[in-house]
Amino acid sequence: MNPSVMAPVVIVAILVIRTALTEIRHPGSAREQWAFAANRRAAHSGAAVACVIGATGWHTAGYAALAWAVLAGALVAYVVDHSLRPGTVAPRDARVVRNEIVLLGQGDTVLGRLRFRACRTCRTGRVLDIWVHDAWQRRGLGHELIHTLLAHHPDHGWTTTLQTRQGRAFFAAMAQETATPFPHRAPLCDHLAVRPGPPPARGGGPYTTG
Repeated sequence: MNPSVMAPVVIVAILVIRTALTEIRHPGSAREQWAFAANRRAAHSGAAVACVIGATGWHTAGYAALAWAVLAGALVAYVVDHSLRPGTVAPRDARVVRNEIVLLGQGDTVLGRLRFRACRTCRTGRVLDIWVHDAWQRRGLGHELIHTLLAHHPDHGWTTTLQTRQGRAFFAAMAQETATPFPHRAPLCDHLAVRPGPPPARGGGPYTTG
């Protein structure tokens, strides 16, 4: 292979391996890192840069120009995507207060919230609702909320309230990822059968309806 083509290929391979290793340590991080591919504005910006570099470099560098164009386009898309986020630092401050898990970004901006009820006696629980800020959708925050919940309440059996269509796909993926089923409307233990207080004005999230 032409050495000029090999360089960008090696760089891409390193990035993919790094993403895979990070995903193993922090499930859901890969979705966040590569979310720029689903951002239309970022994708269009990256595609425009790739086309310019590919067109101008084709006659002198051939396929090497195309390889570098794709890499440069991906980098531009990544930068544009991150510049459009409400914060430049991914939220990692997960606060667990009574029956609520909150993910905070810069300036204590609430980016995600999970409400739940848990019975330590019967080791069961119910996810009441999950909400993720619109600007932070498809970045792994829902996964992070579920993993935080399971870390604070290990060995619990979980159910959810009525799941939306999006929620069914989400909880099916989480069940496979965590080996913990999340059936909806399953029977509660006697302690949780007592109806909780009213949900917040925000209501349910994109995955459940309160």
